[in-house]
Amino acid sequence: MKSKILKLSCFAILLFTFFGCNDCSECEKENKDLKEKLEICISNQENSKSNDNSLAKSSLKKYQVKGGFSTKANTIDVCIPVTDRNLSVAEPPVDISSSKCNAILIRVDNNSEGCTSQQLPYHFINEKILISKINSLNTNRLKEDNKLIVIVIKCSDLEFPDFISSYKNSIVNLNGDYTSLNTILTNGCIKIKDITKPNEDGGDIIVGG
Repeated sequence: MKSKILKLSCFAILLFTFFGCNDCSECEKENKDLKEKLEICISNQENSKSNDNSLAKSSLKKYQVKGGFSTKANTIDVCIPVTDRNLSVAEPPVDISSSKCNAILIRVDNNSEGCTSQQLPYHFINEKILISKINSLNTNRLKEDNKLIVIVIKCSDLEFPDFISSYKNSIVNLNGDYTSLNTILTNGCIKIKDITKPNEDGGDIIVGG
């Protein structure tokens, strides 16, 4: 049953990616790369009899968002790989774009402190977002760039405002270079004064028009 659910989720990701693309050649390449990652993930899960690191062969990472957007349909479709079924999108996404990069920040939460498992993803959060509901997101620039950075973070509602400011500065520092996204992601937890402070993040670039 679990493998069937995973396969359906994987198929949904591929649909999101395909319909979000504006450039067919780019679409084909991304679909091929993603299909290979997901096939490895499914194969390893079906062949695994214990919760070990057998899924480590897959490069699908926690919070590595897949999806696409359509300014005509006024929607952003995202599929977020996670390692905790209790995680959900906690509030509407926030626009953290700079003058050179389109970007949004999505907060997920499970109402608990600490980090979620570092194992590879086994569950997906599928979310349809209305572009018009994201205050200040520039639709015209989305059409021009055909790209959108989507960053996912697990944190409390009290911490979120500080992270919004931090990521906005990070997006500005990218200076329009979408390919440098990984340089601003934390991927893990930060320890401050010996207290583990949840600062899990991840993300990817989705395409559309």
